[in-house]
Amino acid sequence: KTNLVIVGENEVINKGVGEDLANILELNFLDFDGYCEYMTLKSRQEIISVFGKRKYNEVQKEYLPHMSDFCDSVIGFDGKLSSISAICKRTKDTSYIICIAERDKTHYKKYADIWINLGSKTRKRITNEIIKKLGEMQ
Repeated sequence: KTNLVIVGENEVINKGVGEDLANILELNFLDFDGYCEYMTLKSRQEIISVFGKRKYNEVQKEYLPHMSDFCDSVIGFDGKLSSISAICKRTKDTSYIICIAERDKTHYKKYADIWINLGSKTRKRITNEIIKKLGEMQ
């Protein structure tokens, strides 16, 4: 496995921690929404405003399989925890799945290689916990 996938309840935390991990581990950082925007040549907000949230969800489903083609990357997803099962199906062979969340741990934990309880932790603390857990996996 050459990638880390960050998914959880808070988009800002997911992507911020993803950027921090990429810098520390000397990996590439990929914002999944940014990738979708690049591929469609339209912003997330533009797609939602013109076509609705359902259409943007369809765009995400269309481009999710591409994530297994990346290597040596940290991939940050939006704050939609319910998408973790689909993300896991598409990336589990190439990525460690890291979930940063509080709710439904029993339901979603089965998809995550690493579970971090969000709480009121700082980005730095979450990043350090992930690095420690990655070290324990090796």
